[in-house]
Amino acid sequence: MNGQGPDILFHITDENYQFYQPDKDGKLIISANPYFFKFSPDGWQDISVNNTRNATYWAVTRAISIPLAYMGDGGQVIKSIVYTFGTEMKKAYLTICSQQLHFIPGVEFAYWYKKEFRGNIDLSSFAHEGVKVTCTALEDGLPKYLKANEGVVLEIPMDDPNAEMVKWDGVTLKEKINYADITEFGIDKSFYGEQFFGGPTLLNSDGNSSGVIIQSEYLESVSGFSWADKLAKDNFLIQNISDADITFNLIGTVKLRCTGMVSAPPYAYRRRFLRSNQLIGNQNDYQVIQTPAMTVGQVYTQDYNISITLQPNEKLFIENIFFGASGSDVTIEFLPESKFKIGFDTRKTPTYVPHFTLQYVFGKLVEHVTEGKYTAATSAFLSRNKQILLTCGDAIRGLKDVNGNPSAIMKINLKKFFHFLDSLYAVGLIAIEKNKEVDIDEKKNLSDRFNRIRLASPEMPPKITIRKDLMWNVLKIGYPEIKNDVGVLNGNEAFCCWYEWKINATTSPAEINKVSEIKTDCYEQEVIRITLAEKDTTDNKNDSGLYANYVEATKQPAGVDYPAHYRFDRSLNATATGLLEPSTVWNIPLSTKRMLLNNLGFLNSCMLKCDGMDIIYSTADKNNRMTAGGVVEKDNVPLGNGQKFFQPVSITMQTPAPRNILDLLNSNPLSSVDVEIGGNIFSGFLEKSGIVLAGSRVEEHEILLDETNDLTKLIDYYG
Repeated sequence: MNGQGPDILFHITDENYQFYQPDKDGKLIISANPYFFKFSPDGWQDISVNNTRNATYWAVTRAISIPLAYMGDGGQVIKSIVYTFGTEMKKAYLTICSQQLHFIPGVEFAYWYKKEFRGNIDLSSFAHEGVKVTCTALEDGLPKYLKANEGVVLEIPMDDPNAEMVKWDGVTLKEKINYADITEFGIDKSFYGEQFFGGPTLLNSDGNSSGVIIQSEYLESVSGFSWADKLAKDNFLIQNISDADITFNLIGTVKLRCTGMVSAPPYAYRRRFLRSNQLIGNQNDYQVIQTPAMTVGQVYTQDYNISITLQPNEKLFIENIFFGASGSDVTIEFLPESKFKIGFDTRKTPTYVPHFTLQYVFGKLVEHVTEGKYTAATSAFLSRNKQILLTCGDAIRGLKDVNGNPSAIMKINLKKFFHFLDSLYAVGLIAIEKNKEVDIDEKKNLSDRFNRIRLASPEMPPKITIRKDLMWNVLKIGYPEIKNDVGVLNGNEAFCCWYEWKINATTSPAEINKVSEIKTDCYEQEVIRITLAEKDTTDNKNDSGLYANYVEATKQPAGVDYPAHYRFDRSLNATATGLLEPSTVWNIPLSTKRMLLNNLGFLNSCMLKCDGMDIIYSTADKNNRMTAGGVVEKDNVPLGNGQKFFQPVSITMQTPAPRNILDLLNSNPLSSVDVEIGGNIFSGFLEKSGIVLAGSRVEEHEILLDETNDLTKLIDYYG
């Protein structure tokens, strides 16, 4: 039999597993030679290693249960680190090993030491009081990195060769422009001539457009100009600067009064619209009023509704003519009713915008957050959602550097990335420690129902509680409020907005917030493209904004003048109603109602026996009218339509854990647990568990019950 040593060994190492230790003079050195403390930290007999489920990430955090008080050589090491190097320049890791008994063939048994815990000592929690030095420690694993780096921004250049190009053919944009003639102002032939441009002032516009210049047309005499010179002027109402024809619908009224006449016979008046490509023989094609010979004091009016198509680079003018006489003067005055509006649709020429897959971004974020200690698993969940791609505002606008090279950079952190997917699907993270991998999946999949850990029955009656922290009555879900000051297109048409829903549960009022910071509104993205395209020196509030787009599953091959690319998935558009432009919008599969339906199992699981309730629509930020693919965005939803995978009920109990529970959880962190209470087996997920390193003292465990448990079996349980 090998000799038995201390029950527990302690040592502190740096990040390279070198041992901190005092030399013969008491000075701190770092050496590859193992060094175990001669003086165990005060309270080591009570040390337990606990697993606690992180409510946000649905992942496990492991930590020692109490701050340890180091004395003797252990205290000397920590004081030397802090007082010499501070709290940030050196890393210190506490390792705790417990003595194990092992049978060896040919030898009766032998003792060996097993690593139970390796944690990063939080030197900022340092407290020096007399002979004691106290510090806390967190397991050297994913939870430590999440706590430290989840909000740290990662920059990914969008010209990364892993980027996927998406053909951005945009959405049809609608704009209406309002014009009014100048009133209470006499327009004299003696000053402006028999032919003059202008009169209408641009009042305002509603919506947005691409490839169109809009302006007021000021009063200007064009008498004596040739037809060609007149139509070459820059005093126009509208110019089409796109590469496609645009049709403009003009609806209005001309209303004027003759206020002066020095002519016999008297002058008549004509107004017409002119296209810059128009032939002189067709000059009256767009005439909107022609009066008879005018009489002073008489009012003349005419309504009109015409359509005019402008070719690329063509301009639209309004011309006024006094004709039918040769007198010295005539004066007219437009009345307040003399106004018109122009409505038109535009669509910007396609561009190709770089995006990243969720898997690629997840991999970069895991590496970033864990400082290279973990890699991202090839996620089945992300593979199921491979049609969702991410981009940023600068990539949409096609930002370039001074040399003309793409310069857009995606700025993202794990917190935003995770919250987007959690809002979309109710997801969680899991660390697979044996492979140093991190995976992501829906919460309902983050448990192993087959390989279970059996806990001993509690020695004392357990405490059974309702988890009020999980319950809710108000749900906010969707995407951030869309502000008009960032340039919203087409008014309130955005359907990827935030919604508020409620259930009629008032016992424990609480709000669940699933409003993602990553946006999906196609209108907001298009305004970036049409107003800021390649304007490298123009800042915009959404330059660094993060956007997700839903694309077709199959990539299109490259052509002569375009790269291999994906296209927006518009497979649901044919069934869409409640939209101005159902044929050209995109991201219907990422609509707010679909987010709610994806979360329905989680939302139902959070409530106890509420299957008969409805999730009731309250309000929405923008467009709540859309219906597509059988999904009515603002219809109420039966809560019971969501398949439960847990119940908001916890069992807390004191019971000895298996000595190898930490090993079991390391090898399979998804394990469910069973425990027998009152002759019935109850199963669920470990919310809290642990093991006392010294001896086999019972430890507290908490189980969140899964959906398979029959709670009525507890009615007659009295402990």
